[in-house]
Amino acid sequence: SRIFILGFSLGGNQVLKLAGEYGDDPPRELKGVSAVSPSISLGASSDALMRRRNWIYQREFLGRLKMRLSVKEKLFPEFYNPNGLRNIRTIRQFDEHCIAPAFGFANADDYYAKASSQGLIRHICIPTLIVHAEDDPFVPFAPLRDPSIAANPYVLLLNPKRGGHVAFVSANSHDEDRFWAENRVVEFCNLVDTATSTNHL
Repeated sequence: SRIFILGFSLGGNQVLKLAGEYGDDPPRELKGVSAVSPSISLGASSDALMRRRNWIYQREFLGRLKMRLSVKEKLFPEFYNPNGLRNIRTIRQFDEHCIAPAFGFANADDYYAKASSQGLIRHICIPTLIVHAEDDPFVPFAPLRDPSIAANPYVLLLNPKRGGHVAFVSANSHDEDRFWAENRVVEFCNLVDTATSTNHL
């Protein structure tokens, strides 16, 4: 079996964290990973959402998170405490009062530090593609300038100037490369698959 894993945004962070934790001993079946607009520094993303220009994103995300928590609280009341949910106004507050205690973290900062992939990407030892626009409004590109990431020969970073967050869509519906990020991921997986199949990687 040949397995490739792809993650978007927070899922991209999880994919990179998994690959970093595997280090030089990944499963034989895992041939490569890809991450599109990954939030490799959860703290930086949380801070970015606090900016005035991003209030609409924060409001939308927070509304969805509160709704999901309300559903989970009904299913698993022993794990989730809805008290004070109405008073939460930011993602950081949500992480501080809901996520951190539910999953054994001391607080939001502890959660961000332990759940972020930034410090683990240096340990990745399988072919990895990261696609991240430099103008992403709420998942900052800056953490990807970490020298240890550029120094990892297994990691390929595509960083177009524009693309927003998990966007990269052409306005021309007839453009063969309309879904630019997805196409780069497919090309990457095909390239790695061919190289591993012919023992060139």
